[in-house]
Amino acid sequence: MTPPRLVRLRLGLARAQGVLFLGPEFNHGVGAVEPEAVFAAIQHKLTDRSNFEALSLDDRLTLAAQALDEEGLARAMGDALPSFDALRGAATAFQRALTELPWPTVVSTTADDLAAAALADLGQPTRVLVDDADLVARPQPFPGERTLIKLRGDVVLGQPALTRERLHTLPQRAPALFAHLRGLAQRGPVFFHGFAPRDPTLLWLVEALAPLSGTALLAVRFTNALWRKHWQAQGFEVIDAPTAAELEARVQATLPGLDPRRAQPRLAAALQQTGDLVVRLLADAPELAWARQTPAELEALDGESVAPVRAGLDLLAAFGARGLPLPPSPAALAAEVFQRLGDLPAARQALGLAVQGLADMPGDVAALAAVGRTLNRMGDPDRARFYLERALTVGDAADRAAQADGLAWLSRCVLDRIDRLQEAKRDRAVMESVAAFLRAQADRLPLAHLDAGDDEALRWSVYYIDLRLGRLMALASEMAAAKGEVYARQAVELLTRAVELAPFKPDAYKILRPLLTDRRSGVADAKRWMGLVAGAPPAVQRRLGGR
Repeated sequence: MTPPRLVRLRLGLARAQGVLFLGPEFNHGVGAVEPEAVFAAIQHKLTDRSNFEALSLDDRLTLAAQALDEEGLARAMGDALPSFDALRGAATAFQRALTELPWPTVVSTTADDLAAAALADLGQPTRVLVDDADLVARPQPFPGERTLIKLRGDVVLGQPALTRERLHTLPQRAPALFAHLRGLAQRGPVFFHGFAPRDPTLLWLVEALAPLSGTALLAVRFTNALWRKHWQAQGFEVIDAPTAAELEARVQATLPGLDPRRAQPRLAAALQQTGDLVVRLLADAPELAWARQTPAELEALDGESVAPVRAGLDLLAAFGARGLPLPPSPAALAAEVFQRLGDLPAARQALGLAVQGLADMPGDVAALAAVGRTLNRMGDPDRARFYLERALTVGDAADRAAQADGLAWLSRCVLDRIDRLQEAKRDRAVMESVAAFLRAQADRLPLAHLDAGDDEALRWSVYYIDLRLGRLMALASEMAAAKGEVYARQAVELLTRAVELAPFKPDAYKILRPLLTDRRSGVADAKRWMGLVAGAPPAVQRRLGGR
């Protein structure tokens, strides 16, 4: 007989409720983020390592913070931990299976990005929350979007809470985020996995978030059965085993029975048929006639001529409010229009409807790309990246214009993150991000050499591909000792082409200057540099100092 709390957990997931808390032992099987490997990488920085191996994880972090101070420990951990990009594809089968359940909220209590990478590997759009500012910027998840709360902050880009004392100040440092998490935990259901039976973080969470939902489950590794009685007395349904591997096997055996989607194959087929019917009904709707205009015509809309777009958005919202499948493209195009006109509430509403439509029609390339572009322009490149990568993956490889546009926007997302990593002096993460992007997009790099002809939009896409790939190659040349000159030469060729495509824009010149004028670059060519400057418009020459 299935325990009542497991039944209630399944019902909660079916209602889009539930919080998954992940502790340190969730990382089991991914050596680079297991605590022993991380501390092995930083312990040489400690002046006194006496009996260090016998200490708990929290005590090690406390002593490391004493030796290095909080900021020094954050730098050391940032250098020791693989970045999000490096962890893509690293999750084990169990980690993917556990995070694949439709948890609306996942809480990571470790400093690494394994949970984020596992969700990304599943093709799951994710809203990441680290502090109160994130709740302001992303107040609500899009339909079908998971929320990942990084309880210890961002070790790479932010001010992480690595020690027990720092973690316990979360209610004061981020009161809105903590109140949000507490509300979710009290509504429940909640599932804790990866904690030791007396893990200080587990004990603090149970106390700080009290009273927890009556549907509380704990998957825990121990050898003394009295721990089971202890946690049952605290109101938990306990799944236990003596080893990590056995515990994972026991948890994995329960997962199929917890997934409400397994009983919905007929629903998926019905939704597909309903969606096709709605698309046909709306194909000739006069309220959506504007959506059939060209990109140039949509861009020409202003505050006086945008009324038809607003009427179309109202129609889509009415369909969505009744739970009907939506065609995502009109909503995505409306989001672009309203964002450009500065109407952010309407843009956010349109984005939500577009993502709602994509849940039923995930292969709509135009909608995916439009959502990615709009999120990018709204200052959320990390969120935009999922939609742009998806658009490139499911799009027609032979559609050069769409592929070039997608790669240009995706490279902007990647460079935005790299800029933040450089500002935080996270050299390892910069190197891994550059390498991961170049590897993932290797088949699309030839788009940088497209001949755009008279196609103005394609010409600008190729320009931005050349500019941004050139900068990425320049970064790679600085970090790759053996192949540095190879990357530098590619950077010079790409950036030179960007100059030729848009000689009046100074960005490519600025990246080219150190490559062609610094002898240490391996590709220095002062004559070539002077020729490029001589051919630049006077305004660019003045900005470059005439040299």
